[in-house]
Amino acid sequence: MHHLLFIQFLCRTCQEFFTELRVFPTPLDNGPRPCLNPFCSDYQKRVITPSIVRQRTLNQSIATFACHCGFTYSRSESNIGQDTSFRVGKVVQYGDIWDQRLTTYWADKNISNVQLVVLMHKDIQTLRRQAARLGLPFAPDFPYRGKRPKIYQDTYKERRDKYRVLWAEALKTHPSVNFKEIVESNRKIHTWLYKNDNDWLKQHDPARSLTPKHERFGSVKNQRKYNRYSQLDANFAQLIRETGEEILKSTSFPIQVTRRMLLTKINDLSPLRKSSNVYGALLLTVNALDEMTETHTAFIWRKLKWTVQSFLDEQHLPSYREFLRRAHIAKHTALRPATKQLTQIAYNSLSAGTLLYEKMPDLGVKDVKEVSGDVENIDVMTNDSLATACINVQMRQGYNAKRATRQIYDPVAILLLTVAAVVNGANTCNAVAHWSYQNEELLRRFGIPEGESPTTGGLKRIYAKLDIDDFENVLEAWLLKTFPVAKKETNNIIEHIKGIYVPGLRLLRSYRYIASEVVAKLH
Repeated sequence: MHHLLFIQFLCRTCQEFFTELRVFPTPLDNGPRPCLNPFCSDYQKRVITPSIVRQRTLNQSIATFACHCGFTYSRSESNIGQDTSFRVGKVVQYGDIWDQRLTTYWADKNISNVQLVVLMHKDIQTLRRQAARLGLPFAPDFPYRGKRPKIYQDTYKERRDKYRVLWAEALKTHPSVNFKEIVESNRKIHTWLYKNDNDWLKQHDPARSLTPKHERFGSVKNQRKYNRYSQLDANFAQLIRETGEEILKSTSFPIQVTRRMLLTKINDLSPLRKSSNVYGALLLTVNALDEMTETHTAFIWRKLKWTVQSFLDEQHLPSYREFLRRAHIAKHTALRPATKQLTQIAYNSLSAGTLLYEKMPDLGVKDVKEVSGDVENIDVMTNDSLATACINVQMRQGYNAKRATRQIYDPVAILLLTVAAVVNGANTCNAVAHWSYQNEELLRRFGIPEGESPTTGGLKRIYAKLDIDDFENVLEAWLLKTFPVAKKETNNIIEHIKGIYVPGLRLLRSYRYIASEVVAKLH
């Protein structure tokens, strides 16, 4: 009864409590950021929210913060924290207020360069580059400001003018030569102008000037072919959609909707070859293929929905391995982070006696290399475990995908092993390795293959490749959330363990009196 009342307090229904995916907040969501323009009225006040967030790599995002004064700077997700909030990562734009203040101070002869650095909060080289960008005078008119540096705008203008002249000369020198041959002989010039000065290139493109845009198909013969295939395009698109929907609505075991399967319903495939001169006219068909083709992750989710439905119809709760066997999910596939998370959601839904949603949940896992082992010995991760908290964070430094295929240890599994060993009394790498050798059954639960317990040297090499600071931040947040009353005085032993290189040792020493509870919550 207590559990049911608590579930009702947290969520509206039990189904929502057991099936909704918990999304962990990122450092980009930790409230507004301060304005770092010293001449703004809101200087160092938290008044900015991320205006643009873009993904740079698989495990790092970049946020851009723009203040009303025009000052704009960007920060990467790994460099955003409480102690670095007032540090500028990369300035995207200084703004009108900053530019006006620099213009005023630059023209004042009573202000030396040293005073200018103090007033503008920037080094002299940065100030000279920004002054060159604003077109402010340098030596010999203002000798005390130094020599004007060369900036990116200068190089861009020089290259643009040079390539414009070369392209115009190429067109004049060979007026009777085919346009494609001119492009091939001047590939570098044409590519740079296409990327950086496309508007000017369009005005000096003879192929565009001779033919209007809506008639540019090469010849009248090709234009007639496009018109002839317009009705065929609509028929192809309708046939592909009908085929895809028929496969998706089938009640038998799911079959993945692939491009080749959809194209088998079309007798003549010659128009759909990319080498065909009418391929670009079949826009409806190409869009239908892209829309109906099923990704591998979406196919996994559809197989899991069918498996949950079949077991609910039989009123039978299988083991985890039996559940994977009926879903036709191989062992190495089940160990992938995205597949593992979807499988756990489906198995929990089956245990609760509820069907899965039609829409696949948004997953926040990274594509990291998982170990291969016996699926029967791997427990299903709970939502409040340390493994779930770590699976969304890339702990590896200098991750090499080619080397990862030769490694047998997953970084998350090694970190779980380290936490279990330290909380049970291990203080060194040798002690962690010895403890792991004596507890191989628990290692299989973490995902480490049987008989492959790491050695002392192996642990040291693995620790050197892991981002210990990120892991300890995740570990500290998880300990405070899971065991809020258990934490004791940790700061008193920082100096004592300063030279020991075992992840989490400083945090876990005060939790050894509840070691069994901590180990039970790891996975």
